[in-house]
Amino acid sequence: MNKWIGIGRICSDPEVRTSQDGKPIAKYRLAVNRAFKREGQDETDYLSCVVFGKGAEFVQNYLSKGMKIAVEGSIRTGSYEKDGVKHYTTDIMVDRQEFCESKNSRGDADDSAFVKRDAGTGFKVVDSDSDLPF
Repeated sequence: MNKWIGIGRICSDPEVRTSQDGKPIAKYRLAVNRAFKREGQDETDYLSCVVFGKGAEFVQNYLSKGMKIAVEGSIRTGSYEKDGVKHYTTDIMVDRQEFCESKNSRGDADDSAFVKRDAGTGFKVVDSDSDLPF
C-alpha cells in the first residue's frame, strides 16, 4: 500500500502548466513540520506535490503561498541524469487536498459579525452585545 496523508503550508505560489494533451498539471512545495524538535527548533520537511486534472484547476483557482492544507496521495520516486550525474526525486502524487483554515485566520481581516479585535491587545474578543448563533 502506498498512501501518504499530511498537513502543511504551501511554500510558494503553485506552478500550473498544461500537458501536451491539454490537461492541467499543478506543482507546489508543502512545508510539513515533524513531530519532534531538535534543540528546541521545529524540524520541517519540504515535499514536492504534483496534481493533475480537476485537482490542478482547484490549485490554480484557490491555493496560494502560506495556505495551510491537508493532502492525501501516494509517494512516487524517480530519477534523471543531468551533466552525467544521476539525481533522484520524490513527489507526492495528490489525490485529495482540502483547506485546513479559514481565509480570515491567515490575515488581519475578519468578516465575522460576532468577533472583533481589542484595540489595546489586538486579541480577538467576542462582542458581548451580539446575539451568538449557538
